Amino acid sequence: MRTTKEAALFDMVLGALQNYSDESVADAILEGYAQLSPVTRVRAQSVLSARTSWALKLLQAVEKGTLERQAIARETVEQLRQQDDPQITALVEKFWGKPRVTPAAEVSDDLRAEMKRVTATLATGGGDPLKGRPLFAQRCGICHTLFSTGGKVGPDLTPFKRDDLGAMLVSIVAPSAEIREGFENVLIKTKDGRRLSGIVVQQDPASVLLRGADGADTNIARAQIDLLKPAGKSIMPENVLTGLSDEDLKHLFAYLRSSQPPK
Repeated sequence: MRTTKEAALFDMVLGALQNYSDESVADAILEGYAQLSPVTRVRAQSVLSARTSWALKLLQAVEKGTLERQAIARETVEQLRQQDDPQITALVEKFWGKPRVTPAAEVSDDLRAEMKRVTATLATGGGDPLKGRPLFAQRCGICHTLFSTGGKVGPDLTPFKRDDLGAMLVSIVAPSAEIREGFENVLIKTKDGRRLSGIVVQQDPASVLLRGADGADTNIARAQIDLLKPAGKSIMPENVLTGLSDEDLKHLFAYLRSSQPPK
């Protein structure tokens, strides 16, 4: 297990490596991938997904079984979908299916069905907030803070009206339906071939500070930006609840709806 200090060091190294386009960088990241902590692995996936040739190497590792498909973060999959490359598109759709075509501001029928399913499951009662806390850390904590713990990509959930299940489900299951001001997802294409997405934390005439779904900040010089535009959808993926059992759902929502940290 990597220490917090070691993880921070690896994050710094990955942040520096993303500025180089050499193929050997991607090979080195993939070679050392198994030694990284779970959080740093997500950061490594983000770095690899930013360049077309590196993204292809990542997907080929999944195809060969070197990396497990289930271990690729949902945020990474969304980043891979932004690559304008037919081979990458084919592999992403092979492993994770085609993207939804419903306009961002709308809620598709299948998402409404998912909200109805979760509502019915929670209506049967039960759920332990203590068991829900690690599920929150795994599914939501990279981006969101709750009770002073978590990431700062999305809004802090602590002051939210979290007893309103309907509103909370829309935010979780269909995050693009309503995006809070200040947390709009943007797409940046750079002159050195990177495709980055995230929220703009800070900007001035010289540079843009972008915070990705992995929680890492990337400073990009304006002179290096070819394109900066709204991504058209939330940085939060729609399938956050995918793979959770009914009991897991109850535990997660018990924690999300707690009025104070469970003890």
